[in-house]
Amino acid sequence: MEFNKILLVYSEKQTKNHLVACAETKRVLNKLNKNFFAVSTRELTREHFRDKELIITVGGDGTFVRATHFLKETPIVGINSDPESSAGVLTNLSSFELEKLSEILNGKYLLTKRQRAQVIKKNKLLDELVLNEIYLGARDQFHTSRYIVNLRGNKEEHRSSGAIISTGSGSTGWYKSAGGEPFHPNADNLMLIVREPTKNRVYNPKILNEKIELKESIFFESLNRNNGVIAIDGETTYEFNFGDIVEIRLSNDRLNVLEKLVLPSRKRENQKRVALFGGSFNPIHNSHLRLINQVLDSKIVDELWIIPCNIHAFNKDLLPADHRIKMIDYAIKEISNVRIDCTEVESVGVNFTFDTIKALQEKYPHKFYLLIGSDLDLKKWYKYPELFEEIEFILQLRSGHGIKNIENQKIYSILNEEIENISSTTIREKIKNSESISHLVPKDVEDYILKNNLYRG
Repeated sequence: MEFNKILLVYSEKQTKNHLVACAETKRVLNKLNKNFFAVSTRELTREHFRDKELIITVGGDGTFVRATHFLKETPIVGINSDPESSAGVLTNLSSFELEKLSEILNGKYLLTKRQRAQVIKKNKLLDELVLNEIYLGARDQFHTSRYIVNLRGNKEEHRSSGAIISTGSGSTGWYKSAGGEPFHPNADNLMLIVREPTKNRVYNPKILNEKIELKESIFFESLNRNNGVIAIDGETTYEFNFGDIVEIRLSNDRLNVLEKLVLPSRKRENQKRVALFGGSFNPIHNSHLRLINQVLDSKIVDELWIIPCNIHAFNKDLLPADHRIKMIDYAIKEISNVRIDCTEVESVGVNFTFDTIKALQEKYPHKFYLLIGSDLDLKKWYKYPELFEEIEFILQLRSGHGIKNIENQKIYSILNEEIENISSTTIREKIKNSESISHLVPKDVEDYILKNNLYRG
């Protein structure tokens, strides 16, 4: 995508590094003949974002967060203008990497989607989507925060120093300082932590450190007569006084962030990087193809190999391999840099991923990566501890499922773009019931299934 209408949002700090970063960012935009408008965070209004195709912030995390409160779908790039004085945890470029901004503006980027929360007060959705955290409690920290919390129908009255509800992006900040354990920025949940809860013979709270799952809500009712507050990302506040009820949950509108495209160095010169995509493919369908294209478009590997199994490790009833391979061949015929590998089909007995990877490593000099979805529980896999020693993972985040049982250092890349979850089981059921599958599989695959009367029995 080419970006022509750009909003440049800058901090008003006056350090030398920041002023140089602002000037250099403008120079890059002018050099590329981009149409942009620059505005400071102090002067920022919702009108500035109208019809913009890209937002660039120059400053620190505060500048970045401030801009996100006006965004729904428009992508954003954050530049940490002064790394010597600003951690820039949320930004994705430093002032020393402005050549990467040119690459992003020329279409070389990785789109990531960061989870956000939404706040509903008195049945009205507040304007700001929350990137980091929500604080509920007394405005003055030396006053007691009084409220009733309601999670999954369980209600408790609290006396505390306030409650924090954090996204994954915000979990390394205030939430962590309050004793919370950081979690992944794209995890499909929020986390609650209650600060300094009162515990005595009257109050014995249990809802103190809780996960709020996807599609769940947590409710708070204020018992503070005055001085109560809702603070969103430390930027915007709303009154939260006696009788006010607030609902908090994950938003469907994730933040679109354009990241620099980093191609890891190769262990050996010209070593090919290959993503391995295993499965039954019974049959292959459109979601498989969207995932394949997402991996290849991201340029994180040189090729992708599809590995259909012969006998499934979990005893799934499968169509003969020759039919499944033929359908895969039809489906990928117009996609470059993808091929079918028949290591498992040609093997004897049940197929285990660990054995397949070892066989491929012995046969080829390539660097292999295993493509999996975040909904898989690898602890159920054959030799899963040894598997972690042999390969790194390309992880497709799936709605409702965070990262399970994989250490961060074993994750080579994370694919954040959501893909419609199509079930091969659903396709087979539709065929049995003589229902159309034209929207679920490529036409050539559908024609092959009908021609060969597959999945009817």
